[in-house]
Amino acid sequence: MTAPFTNRKLQDANVSIDEAHIKELRKNPATVNEKLKVLTKKQLLEVATILGFPIATKASIKEVKKVLVDYFNSGKKWENISGTTKN
Repeated sequence: MTAPFTNRKLQDANVSIDEAHIKELRKNPATVNEKLKVLTKKQLLEVATILGFPIATKASIKEVKKVLVDYFNSGKKWENISGTTKN
C-alpha cells in the first residue's frame, strides 16, 4: 500500500493569499476544492489564518484541504457555531 501524496506539479506557490482571494472562494463554494488543489500547504494555512480558523500545523495537506472545503461548503453552519456573520 502506498501513502497518499500531493502532486506538487499542480501547485502554484505564486498564488497570492489575501482577502480578495478569500472573497473569490466564498463566491462559489462548489469550486473551492478545485481552487484549493493548486495551493501549497503554507498557502492553505494562510487561508485558514485569514479565516481565523485554527488548523494544526502537523495536519497533512489532504486534511487541511478537507477541513477548508468543509468550511466553505457549510458556511451557515460554521457562522452559527462561531457566532460570526457574512459581510
